[in-house]
Amino acid sequence: MADIELLVRSKAVDLVASTARRTLQTDMGFASRLSLLQREDYWKIRVGCEAEAAAELARELAHKTKLFVNPNKHTCRIRIDGQFIEGAEDDGAEPGVRTVHALISFRDDEAAVLTAETLRSTLGYGEAVQSVTRGVWWSLGLVAPSDDAARRLAESIIVTKSVDEGLLVNPHSQEYSIV
Repeated sequence: MADIELLVRSKAVDLVASTARRTLQTDMGFASRLSLLQREDYWKIRVGCEAEAAAELARELAHKTKLFVNPNKHTCRIRIDGQFIEGAEDDGAEPGVRTVHALISFRDDEAAVLTAETLRSTLGYGEAVQSVTRGVWWSLGLVAPSDDAARRLAESIIVTKSVDEGLLVNPHSQEYSIV
């Protein structure tokens, strides 16, 4: 069993990430502490094969099915069991800035269930595809004195608690993890 992760980023300017960064920096007081905010669509496909076969399957899913990546609009990084096999851990953070990644997903995501069914039946991958998870992968470049302080700062940016506290996740309908 292996986990395929596809991180899909738009080639164009990401207006959602740009607006969120501007809001966090100018309206919420993070200007001196947030230097980078990037967003990628995240897909995790659990498959019933070993890592080597999963790598070939991942490339096929990313580049041939067109279900996850439109090559005219997107770039894609691929990880198998947490290790990049295509693309790299390049988040664009400046030297001295700590990068924190957050994965945000919806509870009971029907789109992920439908994608799994499409892979199994319509595209013919059958029981090789065990499950699909969908989310948003945020990369935050943070000015903080330690990794622990960066994680705490990321959490204060991510989790919405009030109008002026947190922005990226609604704790009532979404789940998040700092990775």
